[in-house]
Amino acid sequence: TEGVYTLPFQSPYKVYILDEVHMLSKGAWNAFLKTLEEPPSHAVFILATTELEKVPETVRSRCQVFEFKKPTRAVLAKMTAAVAKKEGYTLASDAAELIAMLADGSYRDALSVLQRVFAATKGNTLSRKIVETATGAPRREQVHALISALATGERGKALVAIEQAAKAGIDMKLFLELVLEALRATLLIRYAPDLRAELESELGADEFSSLEKFVQPNVGHTTPYITHAMMFAFLTAAERIRYAPIPALPLELAVLEIFPGEASK
Repeated sequence: TEGVYTLPFQSPYKVYILDEVHMLSKGAWNAFLKTLEEPPSHAVFILATTELEKVPETVRSRCQVFEFKKPTRAVLAKMTAAVAKKEGYTLASDAAELIAMLADGSYRDALSVLQRVFAATKGNTLSRKIVETATGAPRREQVHALISALATGERGKALVAIEQAAKAGIDMKLFLELVLEALRATLLIRYAPDLRAELESELGADEFSSLEKFVQPNVGHTTPYITHAMMFAFLTAAERIRYAPIPALPLELAVLEIFPGEASK
């Protein structure tokens, strides 16, 4: 802390950035608090943290607190597409959406994923398939296999699709998130015709066309199988998967809850 009191050479201020400041020990906080109580006029401290509640109240009371919200998926997708363009790549919209999903609200993680994709490809056109291969994300075909089985009411095939995804070694939590995305998009295509153009742009023509096939009721059934009740079942699975000893189990339970009386097909 002694260096804090040394005057800057050129700039009128000396700026100190402490990242992940909640990780400081109790002793470090006590030593820093003395400086923070009577800081020199030329010193500016920027404390960055993702866990504000772990920062002592004595420190927070002496600071101006600015809370930044996580960027939305749309913002991250737009940012990754813009960065890709500046680097000489063309990033497909559905590929940008997948990168944004993998980033989970972090600009840094989105750029890290994008850099990994750059390193894994030789061409300048980045499709969703390329992003899936580079990141190990679940393939669209794996997600569609489950959605198709659900749409046709085939419980057995739905369970097989989940088992095959689990054996492929993919992240089942991410797989479930992609399934929920597909179910949501299917319901919006059916019930919100005004959003069709926006959804087609967001999903891409191929994905939109694939999900559109699941919108119509099946022959022999008065109601379609892709319903909001199905969404509830898989949302429950999303809550269970965090604590499940077998990652695939919550998805399997969701299928059994959706088709409790169906004969095995």
